[in-house]
This record gives sequence, structure tokens and C-alpha cells, in this order.
Amino acid sequence: MHMGYNDLVVRKLRSSSLNTVNILNCQMHIVLDVRSNNVWKENAFIFDFKDKACSVAQKNIPGFFKLFFGAIVQKKGSCSVDPGVYVADQQPIDWTFPTFPVMPYGYYRFRLTAGTGKVKAMCFMCECHVIPRAS
Repeated sequence: MHMGYNDLVVRKLRSSSLNTVNILNCQMHIVLDVRSNNVWKENAFIFDFKDKACSVAQKNIPGFFKLFFGAIVQKKGSCSVDPGVYVADQQPIDWTFPTFPVMPYGYYRFRLTAGTGKVKAMCFMCECHVIPRAS
């Protein structure tokens, strides 16, 4: 998969699922490990969002969010995801991150978790190539 900046990049997401509880006021933690010299360099980039994981995900990863959760109508600036298992199988996905900084070229392991404190409400992991593109 390729993640571009402000550039439509569509790839197929192979059989994946998410288990969630309501993530209205949860924290979200994103870690990018980079592959270098045939070894993973863990925690190369870390992004912490202390509140409103649902709104943050919808704003920062809109293609991913829409694929799994559909179009959620926000009421008074908040959004929520109903508890459940969300599955995507051979679905096209737009891996554009419109509000993230441009990442350096490389092969990454993308890990996303959301929850409150030590209780994880959601987790997702994928490996991807990042190819920066001019906007």
C-alpha cells in the first residue's frame, strides 16, 4: 500500500477487521516503525491524540474511517462509533492523510490504538510504503 500526502492513492485492503467499543472520548495513539537494513526501527514516529479519537480519525484518516465506519453524522462537533466488529475484504481504500505532515520515503509498519487509559477499545496494524508526493 502507498500512503500519499494530499494525493488520491487507492489500493485494496485485504481481509481486515476492527473490534470496537464506543470511541467518542477515547485517546488515540499512532506509532510508525520504519524498516531499515532489514530490521524494524521501532517508534520512528509517534503521534498522540489525547481526546476525541473518533473525530481525530475521521479528520486525519478519512478514507480508512469511511471504509470501516461509513459516513457518521456529527452532532454538535462530536462523533461516535457503535460497538461491534467492522470488516473490510478486498475493498479499495484512499490512504490519503490530509492533515498529517509529509512523511519521508520508506517502508513502515503503521500501528493505531484507541482507548481510555490502559483499556484498548480499538487496534489496527498494517505495513505500507510511503512515497511523498507534491500537493
